Amino acid sequence: MQDVLNGPLESLEQWDDFVKSRYTPEKQKDEFRNYRAGANPGVEEFYRQNHAHQTFDFVSQKKQQYGSLNRQKLGIWEALEHLNTLVDDSDPDTDLSQIEHAMQTSEAIRADGHPRWFVLTGLIHDLGKMLCFEGEPQWAVVGDTFPVGCRFSEKIVYPEFFAANTDSTVPQYQTELGIYQRHCGLENVQLSWGHDEYLYQVTKNYLPEEALYMIRYHSFYPGHRENAYDHLLNDHDHEMFAWVRQFNPYDLYSKSATRPDSKALKPYYTDLIAEYFPNVAKQMDKICVVRSMTSPAAAHEIGTHYMLTGFLPLPGFAVPSYGAVASKLLGPRSALPPYIAIQQPGSEMGAGFLGAALNPFCPGGDPASGDFKVRDLELPSGMTTQKLDRRKGLREAVDGTFREYEKGSDTAKAVDSFYNRAYTLLSSQEARAAFDLRKEKEEVRNSYGRNTFGQSLLLSRRLVESGVRFVTATLGGWDMHGNIHGAMSGTAPNFDRAYAAFIADLAQRGLLNRTMVIVMGEFGRTPIINKDGGRDHHPRVFSTLLAGGGIKGGTVVGASDSRGMEPASDPV
Repeated sequence: MQDVLNGPLESLEQWDDFVKSRYTPEKQKDEFRNYRAGANPGVEEFYRQNHAHQTFDFVSQKKQQYGSLNRQKLGIWEALEHLNTLVDDSDPDTDLSQIEHAMQTSEAIRADGHPRWFVLTGLIHDLGKMLCFEGEPQWAVVGDTFPVGCRFSEKIVYPEFFAANTDSTVPQYQTELGIYQRHCGLENVQLSWGHDEYLYQVTKNYLPEEALYMIRYHSFYPGHRENAYDHLLNDHDHEMFAWVRQFNPYDLYSKSATRPDSKALKPYYTDLIAEYFPNVAKQMDKICVVRSMTSPAAAHEIGTHYMLTGFLPLPGFAVPSYGAVASKLLGPRSALPPYIAIQQPGSEMGAGFLGAALNPFCPGGDPASGDFKVRDLELPSGMTTQKLDRRKGLREAVDGTFREYEKGSDTAKAVDSFYNRAYTLLSSQEARAAFDLRKEKEEVRNSYGRNTFGQSLLLSRRLVESGVRFVTATLGGWDMHGNIHGAMSGTAPNFDRAYAAFIADLAQRGLLNRTMVIVMGEFGRTPIINKDGGRDHHPRVFSTLLAGGGIKGGTVVGASDSRGMEPASDPV
């Protein structure tokens, strides 16, 4: 457990409770300033330290220190669980965990029918308290926030404690505006440092602006409650503060002794987190986005053939797929087949005129299933390796008799290849082990997602690691001609989680530099939503992702035009 008693408060919630007592719904506005009676001595000491140490230079230094976001990286749910390790035995209200407190806020928001981003904001709004794990004192983690670099308002709680703040002796900071311009906007104002600003820095690229205002300014009580800094706010701040004020009651009054069922609610919240905090974004330094792909084919089968072979279908002439070409040119480098399609391959993934021997091997079954096994990989009951060797020898003797008559037969060559491949697989312990996902740690399997696509990518990594030249994994369900928003919320998170884990895993194992990863569909989708709330086929311009194999990450190739209808540069 992490001890957070790095200050006079018995718990961080003691500050929350003090704020709640100041702004109870029963109080009239002119009573908000009557907070001293019955105030805990620890709370007063906390504010004395906070007001003495929150200087303009201190805030600037902390923004620089934490602005690079180079601390320990945790997922949102992991961070919530990590907060549970804070010692909080003195919570005066309940013995609920940090996650349960967060869910009380978010569930109250959800019950009132607010947007999903609003619900997510309620769940995560206190995650900035992770600063405790960086050794920050309480006064640099929680507390009412206020501007620095100008005169401290008398409407800030315990204003007399600012006498010990060194900024009180800086002439430049002693006017109402200080270093700022009238109505310059809060974006241009430095507020005291704490969990609000830290979480804003972490989330600013992911959430709607309304959510970011709630996170960044929900502790700015002198601003949104006391209106003490209207001279710094611009019109946009006033507009956004309506959202802050709407959020504030959920923050203050939603906590109770009723324990939410966090286990039952976790699937809902993990999906919600995935919707707004995409994992692929964290791997973009390794990924190249090609935004100017174009294709002549708008039908699924033809488009798929074009993307997997480079040719439109030719009547009477079967063109080999890229996997078959790689298999032909590179050959096997282990007992495993050089070309494996984890899902059942279509005809466009075949070897074409190169011959059936180069068709992909398909293991069959669902890698996410608890009893997943590769089809026919285990010896039948009663069969031993000795018996198998004798049968192989007998077959070779028979083949030797007829080989002279089968010269030039593609069918005979294919059959020979199939037999040899099957024997190699059956007799190789290493080959069988490559397909055994049970050898992976549970946390690794979970990181990919315990679904068919996630486990297919994990299996792909194991196969690449074992020497397979070309592997395909398929995630269908993207033909969203109606209700694209609902359909994407069910499909996109699975892709996001699995693909990001796959790229990170390959990089961590030193495999990414020699493994090219390509993500593509058969064509794009229209930039215009149709009457059914979906998108239709659009091959004229779309995007693909490339990573590894010498590809420069963090780059973009090409662009579409302003309407998303045609390539504007570098068509591919």
